[in-house]
Amino acid sequence: MGWLEPLKVAGVLALSTAQLLTSLLYTLSTPLRWPLYYIYKTVVFLLSPLWIILKLGLRCALFALGLIARLKVCDPVNLPYSLQDYQLSYCLVCLSILKS
Repeated sequence: MGWLEPLKVAGVLALSTAQLLTSLLYTLSTPLRWPLYYIYKTVVFLLSPLWIILKLGLRCALFALGLIARLKVCDPVNLPYSLQDYQLSYCLVCLSILKS
C-alpha cells in the first residue's frame, strides 16, 4: 500500500490548488461581473414599461379574439336548420339586451 500515499498527497494538492484558483478567479472577476449585473438591471428597468404595455396589448388582443369567437357562435348561417331558429332568437335577445 506504499503506492497509495503519493496518490493521496497528489489528490489533496490538486484539490487545494483548484480551490485556490477558483477563489482567485472569483475575486479577480468581480470588477467584470458587477458592471455587467448593473447594466442588465438597468436594461430590465428601462424596458419594463414597454414589456408591460406589450403584455397589456396582448391581453386586449386575446380578449378581443375570444369575444369575436363567442359572437361568431351567434352567426346562424353556418348552423344546421334545427339550431338556426334557436341561435337567431338568442342573437335577437342578446342584441335587445345590448341596446337597452
